[in-house]
This record gives sequence, C-alpha cells and structure tokens, in this order.
Amino acid sequence: MTNVRVGRLAVCSMLLLTLASCTGKPPVQKSAPPQIGPFLGRDRTITVGVKPDQPQLSQQNGSRWDGFEIRLIDYLATKTGSNPIYTPVVTADRDSRLSNRQLHMIVANYSDTPQRRTKAELVGPYMVTPQGILVRAGDTSIRSFAEMKGKSVCTTTDSTSLDALKGAGIHISTQDRFEECVKQLEGKQVNAVSTDLLILYGFQHTSPKLAVALDRTSRPVEVPATASNKWMVGLQPGDGTDCQTVLNLVRSFLTDNTWELNFNTWFPHVQQVYKDWSTRFKPKLESLGCY
Repeated sequence: MTNVRVGRLAVCSMLLLTLASCTGKPPVQKSAPPQIGPFLGRDRTITVGVKPDQPQLSQQNGSRWDGFEIRLIDYLATKTGSNPIYTPVVTADRDSRLSNRQLHMIVANYSDTPQRRTKAELVGPYMVTPQGILVRAGDTSIRSFAEMKGKSVCTTTDSTSLDALKGAGIHISTQDRFEECVKQLEGKQVNAVSTDLLILYGFQHTSPKLAVALDRTSRPVEVPATASNKWMVGLQPGDGTDCQTVLNLVRSFLTDNTWELNFNTWFPHVQQVYKDWSTRFKPKLESLGCY
C-alpha cells in the first residue's frame, strides 16, 4: 500500500470520528441478552408471583402471607437458601410477567396447558384438582353441571376455568380476581362462581354465606373436562437450571410428608368430602417433569 493511500485512509478515519462526535450519538452497541437463570441460590433474592386474595392457598394479611402455596414457596426457598419477595398477580397477567422476565417464579394455581409451555418453564405438578361451582349457602338450584344452563356464572379472565364453561349455554362474566367474582355472588349479581375446586373450598371455609355446590348424593358438582387441572410452578422461559432444581424439590415436597401436613392444615373440609383426598389431589410422581 502506498504512502498516499495510507494518508487518505487516515484522513477518512479522522473525518468519520469527527462526524460521530458532532452528532453526539455514541456508536450503537448490541444490548446484552437477558440473564436466563439460575436465580435460586444461597442469599439470592427472587420475586415470586402469588395471588393475594385466595383463602387457604395464598392470602395476604397486612405484611403476613400464608396458605398452601405460600408454604410451598417457603419450602423451595428454605431448601435453596433463597429469599422470596411475594408479588401480587392476577390470572390474566401470569404468562406475560414471566415471559417479559418481570418475575423469577409464579406459584398461583398456574395450570399446565400446551400454550403456557411455549411461554414459560413449567415444573410439577404440585396439585391436581377438578373444577367446581360455588353458590350462595342454601341455594340448591344447581345440583348438576347440566343445571348450569341459563345461569349467570363469574370466573376470571384468560383462565382455564373460562374455557371449560364455554358452549354450555351459560351466561359467563369475567373479573380479574376471584375475590371480585365472590363479591358479585354475595351481592346476588351472579348465580355462581366457577373455578378449580380447591380455590372454591378456600372461599367456603372463610365465609358462611358461601357453599360449594353439591349433587344429589352430596358430592361436589364438577365441571366436565378432559382432565383435572394440574398446578405448576412457573419459571422464566429458558431457565432450565432452576427447572431441574425445583423439580427435585417438588418431588421431595410430595414424598417427605410435607404435602400431607399442609393439606391437613389448609383443607380439612375437603378431606371430609373426599375420603380419597390423598390420591385425588396429590399428583403421581411419574407425572412430574419440566415442561
């Protein structure tokens, strides 16, 4: 290369640098890819999405949280040395808050569906439950799912419960939270509330005005579905390391008697109705996985 060409290149380079400084814009840099776990670990803080208003499962009273799902989170945190920060979520925003990486984990009756498997890492299940119906105490107008036809029923937006009610001649309304549905039921604005049975038993347990609808044999009326809902721990998409860690701990939770102890604490009323509760609601070990 000649000295003349070298000189020209040097001048061009200086001109380019001068133009860049005049615009005031620094060179464009690619942003670093988001961190994809692991987030669980000794002294690490994790944000966990939970429902703040579901009795017996996950409920906030002042600064205190408690319920079956809160105890599960505490179990995972204790075993990994992590510090959980509970963050309220509603049914409709669970998927987006994980896929947008606003939360590290969700434990909020998060049912396994093919669509959710594309948006988050799902671990579990830690609970299996059919869908039921909640009515005002003393109301016997719904003794079967067929008698739901023509009734007004509230459930939550973008839930698996909503999908199960469609096409049955039911007048469906939706709210962000089940607590809002329950208020409508108590105020006689709707005939019933429908969602996973354990959620409904939680509301019945805390309000004498409400009751799970029973059939003519005094068994809970269940909404027909291809399978019971399987509640999963949700993690950010791609967080395979934490997925395996949580999977091992959920297996321990199910086998070291912790699951039974917590079910006894939070759902004694369910045990009175379902004598086979330990097999009806407890997942089989072979069903566990990262999905």
